[in-house]
Amino acid sequence: MQNVYHTRNSQPSQNLSRKELIKWVNNTLNIEIKQLEALGSGAEYCQLFNQLRPGIINLKKVKYGSRLQSDYQSNLILLQHALQKVGVEKDIQIGRMSVGGYRENLDFAQWFKKLYDRNIQLQDAVFENVSEPSKKSSSSTIVPSSIHNQRWAVPSSIRSQSSVVPSIIHSQKSIFHLPRNHQRSFVCVCGFDN
Repeated sequence: MQNVYHTRNSQPSQNLSRKELIKWVNNTLNIEIKQLEALGSGAEYCQLFNQLRPGIINLKKVKYGSRLQSDYQSNLILLQHALQKVGVEKDIQIGRMSVGGYRENLDFAQWFKKLYDRNIQLQDAVFENVSEPSKKSSSSTIVPSSIHNQRWAVPSSIRSQSSVVPSIIHSQKSIFHLPRNHQRSFVCVCGFDN
């Protein structure tokens, strides 16, 4: 996952307003939040991160609909650990965000939107780089999770295993997670013809 760097004063024309961020979150997650400070619960960020990297955050541990500050902090800690797992170093101001600090929530939401957009673009680029099979068969390409622009051949021992499970469906292509012993380094991107 690629990190993005954002400061309050860096390219202010590229920063989204509070209303634009709320609209983006509502449209992306199909929810209805009214205030930016509601994102301080961390639950929405965990759901958005799960769209980028499914399975890194156990969504069963996320506390939805709670009004307790300790639950908000727990959600934000889950998010921070997930970011660290994928190599993104970001200091989340958990205390200020969980109490509804406007400036901290706005800054983090703008940073997270940029992170989300950048990594969604990378996923789309991976899908575009996968060659479509010319016949009515499926083709598979292994893409290292840290190097999205290189393609690798799928060993027949991996293709024949039945434990490859789809995790994201994106138009006509899918991302499959490999069996546990191959999961650390690779994600399988498979294209299918109709």
